[in-house]
Amino acid sequence: MRAKAVENAVDHLQPKVVTVVTSRESLEEIVVGCSLLHQRGVEFRYQPLDEAMEIGGAFRRFDRVLSQFQRMGYSHNDILLDATGGTTPLRVGAVLAAMMRNVKIVHQRVRRDRYVGGGWDKYSSEDIELLPMGNPLEDTGLLREGQAVDLFNMRDYTAAALVFQDVLDKIVGVERCHYYGGLVRLAKGYAAWDMADYGDALENLNAARRELSVDFEDPALADRATALLNRLTENQPFLGKLWHKGKSHLSLEKVVDMVENARRRIVDQGRYDDGVARLYRSVEMWHQWRLMSLYSLETERVKWERVDKDVQKRFSELVQPWRRR
Repeated sequence: MRAKAVENAVDHLQPKVVTVVTSRESLEEIVVGCSLLHQRGVEFRYQPLDEAMEIGGAFRRFDRVLSQFQRMGYSHNDILLDATGGTTPLRVGAVLAAMMRNVKIVHQRVRRDRYVGGGWDKYSSEDIELLPMGNPLEDTGLLREGQAVDLFNMRDYTAAALVFQDVLDKIVGVERCHYYGGLVRLAKGYAAWDMADYGDALENLNAARRELSVDFEDPALADRATALLNRLTENQPFLGKLWHKGKSHLSLEKVVDMVENARRRIVDQGRYDDGVARLYRSVEMWHQWRLMSLYSLETERVKWERVDKDVQKRFSELVQPWRRR
């Protein structure tokens, strides 16, 4: 980016802080050209690139600059990338990084061209307009895919299903429709499982399996779908056992499922109160299952008068100290 382009950006955007990413060969010119702009109360920072012809280097440097702004308290909504000037690889790398991070992008364009006396007339900042560049990742919904994956990995399945649905509503192509349709049903299935709605969970996971089992030609989609199907193959037999037992029938599998449910709340979501309550319930279920499997006693249907007198006495003695606390 030339110093004139930086001046134009300052005139139009009135920023508080500007970081200029440029090649080392152009650094001195940029610093000298921007020296007068300090009088306008703008803080300048410079990021010279050793190799301005590498897209990857520009991509990584944008991430570094973005992190610096975030440490200063700015969010991505407060930041703009002016993609004017610089080498083509530099611009491409920076624009790709900005699109991935959902940072708005602008570029400079001369409003009118003036050919005077056998050459192009010099233009002033008034002849420049800053135009926004659309983000195709946002338009197609793919920008939110990372958000949905993060929610899914945090076991916030209901929220993940909503974001995957937003992606599905915007993408095009048969393969992608199958893939993201499978992710929607996968997230819905695990959300239902999380609520112990085993029938709905099985229905959604079976639908996810059908969507993800199509013959993907895109190698990336094929690899991801295969990994998800492998995980489904591990989980569905256990879910089938839960569903086969029915909602009302207590089983060892349901005790294990409740412990796992508690683990997800605590480890993945940081919801400690909810997780501890589920651990308490796991202990209750474990003892209820033992009473049923060893003594055929259903805790919801115990007839106290039919319990052995000595057992009644021992139980009352054990309970009394807890009642006094």
